[in-house]
Amino acid sequence: MKRLPRLLAAPWFVRVTGVLLVPFCLFSLYTSVPGFSDYRWVFRDLIPAGLTFGWRAWLPGILFVDVLTLALIALYAVSVCCASHRLKSLPLHKADYFYTALATIAFLVFVAEQWALYRNSVLAHSLLFACAFVLIGHLLTTTLVRLRARRMAATVYWVAVLRVIPLRTFTGAFVLVAVCVTTLVFLANCLGFLGEFVTEVYWLDVNPWGFAERYLLTIGAPALVLVMISVLCSSIIRLTAERERIAEEKLAAERFRTELITNVTHDIRTPLTSIINYIDLIDKKAGKDAQLQEYVSVLSRKSVRLKSLVNDLLDATKASAGNVDVTLELIDLAEIIGQVVGDFDDALHAASLSYVGPGVNHPVMIRADGRHLYRVLENLFANVVKYAMPGTRVYVSIADAEQTVALSIKNTSRDELNITPDELLQQFVRGDEARTAEGNGLGLFIAERLTHLMGARLILAINADLFEVNLKFAKPPAAAAENTKNSSALEG
Repeated sequence: MKRLPRLLAAPWFVRVTGVLLVPFCLFSLYTSVPGFSDYRWVFRDLIPAGLTFGWRAWLPGILFVDVLTLALIALYAVSVCCASHRLKSLPLHKADYFYTALATIAFLVFVAEQWALYRNSVLAHSLLFACAFVLIGHLLTTTLVRLRARRMAATVYWVAVLRVIPLRTFTGAFVLVAVCVTTLVFLANCLGFLGEFVTEVYWLDVNPWGFAERYLLTIGAPALVLVMISVLCSSIIRLTAERERIAEEKLAAERFRTELITNVTHDIRTPLTSIINYIDLIDKKAGKDAQLQEYVSVLSRKSVRLKSLVNDLLDATKASAGNVDVTLELIDLAEIIGQVVGDFDDALHAASLSYVGPGVNHPVMIRADGRHLYRVLENLFANVVKYAMPGTRVYVSIADAEQTVALSIKNTSRDELNITPDELLQQFVRGDEARTAEGNGLGLFIAERLTHLMGARLILAINADLFEVNLKFAKPPAAAAENTKNSSALEG
C-alpha cells in the first residue's frame, strides 16, 4: 500500500494519465454532446459507423467509454494531488490564480470561436481541441496543486490587496465591490459565448469581425478594468510597503539610539561618581591654598553639571521610549506648585525674578503622577531661572474649567527667540543660540514627554519676547475630587 501513493505521484504516471485523457474526452465529446455528432468523421477510423450519437445514446460501448473517461479524470486528479509536493515548486503554480483562471476562460472562448469558424478542418479539430484540453488540464492541475499545498489564498492577488487595504475602509470596500462586479460581468459574458457555442447558435453564420468586436467589448473591456484596478492597487501596496519599511527603519534607528545612549550613560555614571567623590576628598585636603580651592571649585561645578547632563540624557531616553512607570492619582495642583516655588525661591531671588502666583485658595484636583509632575514643574521653573530676563515677573495661573484644568507659566525671555515652539520641544535645542547658559536642551523635551505619558498636553507659545507654557490636564470625576476635599477637611 505504501507503493501506491509513490506510483500515483510519479511524473511519468501523471503525464501518461493526462495524455490518455485526450482521446477519451474527445470520444465522449463527439458521442455525448449535441452538435458535435455531425463532425464524428474526424474519428471515422476510431468510432464505429453503427453507433448512435447524442445524449440518449445508451449503447454499452459508449456508456463504457464515458465511465472510463470519468474514471481517468478522477485518477488524474488523485495523481496530481499526490504529486503536489513536487508540482507546487513549478513557476506555473506560483502565478496569480485569479488571472490564470480568467485568462484560461477567455482563451477557451477564443478557441471555441475558432473551432466554429474552421469546424470543417480536421487539423483545426485536432489543434484547437488539443489547446482546449491543455488549458482545462492546466487549470484543473493548478487548482488541485494549490488546494493540496494550502497556498490558494497566498497565490490570489486580491487577498494580498485586501490585507493591505482593509474592508473597513472605503477604499477596501470599493475595490472589493469593483472587482466582484467586473469579474461577474466577465464570467457571464464568457459563459454566454460558451453556451451559444455548445447549442450551435452561431455556428452557421459566425462572423470573424463581428466576433472580434463583441469579444473586445464584452470580455476585453472587463479584463482591462480588472488590470487597471490591479495596477492601481499595486501602486497602493508598493507605497504602503515603502512607508512600512521607512517606519521600521526609523523605529530600528530609534531603538539603536536609545540602547546606545542608555549603555553609554550607564558606563559614564560609574567613573563620574568616583570623580566627584575624589574631588570632595581633594577639597577637604586643599587647606588654605586659594588657587587649589579655585581649581577644585571649577572641577566640582563642572562635574556636577556633567552628572546632571548624564541623568537628564538617561531620563530623556527613557521618556522618549515610553519606558517610564506612570501611576496616576488625585493630586492638588495648587499645592504642588507651592512646593516647587518654595524649592526655587532662592534661585528666583538670585535671578532677580518676581513670582506672581495663581491666587487660588482651594484645592484644584487633577489626575497625574506626583513624581513625574514634580519633575515637569521643576524643569519648567529651571528653564525660567536660566533664560528669563532679570528684573521681570514670572506669572503662574490656573484655569479650572468644567472638563479640564489648565496651568500657565509666563515669563519674559532674556534673549530674542528666533525659534518655533515645535523646535524648542526637540532634544538638545535651546533658545540660547550662543549656549552660554547652564542648560542642556533637554528640560522641555523631558517635560513634554512626561506630560504626554500622564495623558496631559504641554503647549508652548512664543509672542515676541513673551514665553508661555501651558499644561492641560483632564479633570477627574467630580465625585472623586469632592471625596478628596472632604477627606482633607476632616483631617484638618
